[in-house]
Amino acid sequence: MSTMLECALLYARRLHWPVFPCAVKQKRPATPHGCLDATLDEDKIKWWWTKNPNANIAIATGKPSGAYVIDVDYDSKTGVNGYLTIQPLFALGIVPPTPCQFTPRGGCHLVFSSQAEIPCVQSTSYFSGIDLRGRGGYILVAPSTMGWRRNYMWNPRRHPLQIPLAPFPDWMRPPAKATVSTEIKEPCREASCVPEATSEVLDRARKYLAYCDPAVQGARGHDKLLWAASAMIHGFCLREDEAASLLAREYNPRCDPPWNLGNGVDSRDFYRKISEASKLPPSRRRGWLLNRI
Repeated sequence: MSTMLECALLYARRLHWPVFPCAVKQKRPATPHGCLDATLDEDKIKWWWTKNPNANIAIATGKPSGAYVIDVDYDSKTGVNGYLTIQPLFALGIVPPTPCQFTPRGGCHLVFSSQAEIPCVQSTSYFSGIDLRGRGGYILVAPSTMGWRRNYMWNPRRHPLQIPLAPFPDWMRPPAKATVSTEIKEPCREASCVPEATSEVLDRARKYLAYCDPAVQGARGHDKLLWAASAMIHGFCLREDEAASLLAREYNPRCDPPWNLGNGVDSRDFYRKISEASKLPPSRRRGWLLNRI
């Protein structure tokens, strides 16, 4: 059986899909900036998986890999069944042959190419039980595991090394007014998929962070981080990945002590606060900091 490192290198070498590690048996990124850290650099890949040989493998969807995914959800506990949506389309013969990966819960990933960017879209705003993984998103790939009976596994007849990516079907492209996903089903500082902030807004947010009180252990430090994260996400309307990148680079080093983002426990704690901030209703009107600095 191939090791995770061998498989990660195979995705990078043979398919030119940038990869990054996720926590063992989880979808949570194990790097500071999630899918923004995805790379083809073999030395970096070897370092990641030598340090954590059992880390799951993720690929960044969208432009980095050229892979756009129709994610068919299936969850017997909640009653979600994306196959009910897509099977009639298979029956009509309008789903082109393309690489297909089975997921541990019984769903599948259909992987396509696309000349035009496609955002991440959640099923409730589009086709029932179907998510789209594109710009700013990622998926786990075989042989990643969630610790259940089944691992992620490529359909033997639809392996990406054996069959090319078909063009993304036009009938599945989201309409102009489709609601982009803000639900982080696969926690990625990347995946909220709202429009990217301009360089001016990012610079203003960076300057604002310099005035935010640093988190100090024993002095409600977690609340300080939660406030700083809320200011980035709600005050400056940043995507979660953009906020996480700024907080890790500009805010964390000023904290006492700073979170060790190379440590699993510290990293989880740090990014959990950012995720919490994105879910909390803002105390003021969204975007209140856009014109303050």
